[in-house]
Amino acid sequence: MKTNVSRKIIGGEDRILAMALKKEEAAYRFYDGVLKDLKVDFLRELVEKLREEESKHVLMIRKRIAKLEAGKG
Repeated sequence: MKTNVSRKIIGGEDRILAMALKKEEAAYRFYDGVLKDLKVDFLRELVEKLREEESKHVLMIRKRIAKLEAGKG
């Protein structure tokens, strides 16, 4: 997952959302990396769910950024 945030957003929202997006993407990468070494099934399931949640957060933030850029925020 890569951050590609346009600078067209007005006000502090762009900085807040860009920071949030970076954090969520970092969390996704963390969980994705942890999965490579996990052998315990219940831990794998937990980390997979956490990674999936981070993916949802990334999508939610990207949608909000798109709305703000379109002037519909």
